[in-house]
Amino acid sequence: MRIVFLDIDGVLLTYESMASDRRACREILPDTNGCPAFDAECVRELNWICNVTKASIVVSSTWRQHIPELNTMRKVLIDQGINAPVFGMTPIAEGEWDSHDRGDEIAHFLAPLDVESFVILDDFDMGWAGLEAHWVQPNGNFGLQHKDAELAVSILRSEPKH
Repeated sequence: MRIVFLDIDGVLLTYESMASDRRACREILPDTNGCPAFDAECVRELNWICNVTKASIVVSSTWRQHIPELNTMRKVLIDQGINAPVFGMTPIAEGEWDSHDRGDEIAHFLAPLDVESFVILDDFDMGWAGLEAHWVQPNGNFGLQHKDAELAVSILRSEPKH
């Protein structure tokens, strides 16, 4: 199994598009005004990564706090144009392993799985201690670009390092 750990803000949703009035998913999130529309180029790059590597997505974004139900998250991502399988969402750190580092949440998620390789797409350093070799950092102003996608594919095709 190959996994793309996905942050959304700054990766699929550029800082500019966050400020936009373009909305999506109103039918899926009826008690809200929907959510901001993802950048189509960034979505194409994510789909390319997952298509060429046969990777599945695990959402590690703070969006999981606002959309905690996996099936709803899947619907939102599909509505925004993502066609890769969404395998899960990382747990939100609590209790004795709560270091407030997203890297710990990813490590906790990976622990029981047999994962061939993984990549972390996140525009910020969220505490990757020991996982830096798996991290691709898009510029949040532009989101996921092709050079980022190429690096992600390279990481996913390499030998596991965890």
